[in-house]
Amino acid sequence: SALVQRKAVRVRIGVGGGKVQASTLIGSDLVRAMEASRYLCLLPMSSSGLVGGCVLLVLSLGWAGVIGIAAMVLATCLNFELARRIKATERLEMRAADRRLGLLRLVIGDIKPIKLLSWEEQYMDAIDTARRVEVGYM
Repeated sequence: SALVQRKAVRVRIGVGGGKVQASTLIGSDLVRAMEASRYLCLLPMSSSGLVGGCVLLVLSLGWAGVIGIAAMVLATCLNFELARRIKATERLEMRAADRRLGLLRLVIGDIKPIKLLSWEEQYMDAIDTARRVEVGYM
């Protein structure tokens, strides 16, 4: 609630829709915060279940349990690293797509001068290059 209150103080009422926009932002933040905190009450149970399960696994299987837990932790760390790299690549891909779409919007908006001055080839080359860059990230 403190974060929502700070955001409410930062939102300027006179800009873009006034009080309606501010209340919409605060309302959506409250809903999002409520959704995020819904599972917070399960945190103690989940933590104790994880610790108890690991202890039981080690007591039941010995070193094989320790190796299994180590493999699980390693797989989780690798998954986080892979997700981080994929997110960075997707961000670059989105920037390239935005650049290409910006060029397309420019061409569509200025089609008459482009046709008049016979600049089709230059714009097609620029769009093709932007598309190749975008596809390179896929």
